[in-house]
Amino acid sequence: MQIITATQARNNFFNILNSVYLDDITYEVRKSGLPVATISKSKEMKVKKKKTIMDFAGALVDMPVNTNEWVDSIYQARKDGSRKSDKIQLFK
Repeated sequence: MQIITATQARNNFFNILNSVYLDDITYEVRKSGLPVATISKSKEMKVKKKKTIMDFAGALVDMPVNTNEWVDSIYQARKDGSRKSDKIQLFK
């Protein structure tokens, strides 16, 4: 927990919110040396788990080895069946 003054909280409020959200830092706000508030993530935010690459492991297991089949399956999945370019070559 980082201790900051009310003036620091006022002058840097958006930076403080970003560090609470992104870095999970908790701030204790003091006025005249007395703790008056705490700025921290809400309980709902603490419950959410950040996804890692391992959460997606195996997602491509059933994809065709041939990249042209893979691209074709992507285009077929589009609602309108359109292609941005008929000459797309992936993984040359």
